[in-house]
Amino acid sequence: MILNFTVKALGKKRPEISNLELDIIVESDSSVHQFFEAVVAQQVQEFNLRKDNPNLLNYLSGKEIKANAQGGSVKFNESYNDQKADAEKATQNVLQSFEDGLIALFVNDQQYEALDEFLTLKPHDQIAIVRLTFLAGGLF
Repeated sequence: MILNFTVKALGKKRPEISNLELDIIVESDSSVHQFFEAVVAQQVQEFNLRKDNPNLLNYLSGKEIKANAQGGSVKFNESYNDQKADAEKATQNVLQSFEDGLIALFVNDQQYEALDEFLTLKPHDQIAIVRLTFLAGGLF
């Protein structure tokens, strides 16, 4: 199922990722927990595939340049770290971050607050994952 993602951080004017279309294998009626597992598994697999098959010539298309420019920075997204991602650790990190309130999940402007909540997904749903940050220090 193709889903449209936006990843935002509070306090930032522009989203970190905007209108990213991902083809994710997830049941249309699944829990938030299952949804995060599917998203993380797909992203880890894609990340590790890039590590296994580095491009000799990395370039950006006009569409990618335009999308990056809207985010405020045009870059190749190259990583010089050869370490692969661990799907199990990444999944546990996301689930713990969600439980701790460090990230919020919205599907078509409806917020989901518990891992056992069920969400009904349809192709091309608008999904926003918001990374919440807290202010450090006091007022004085």
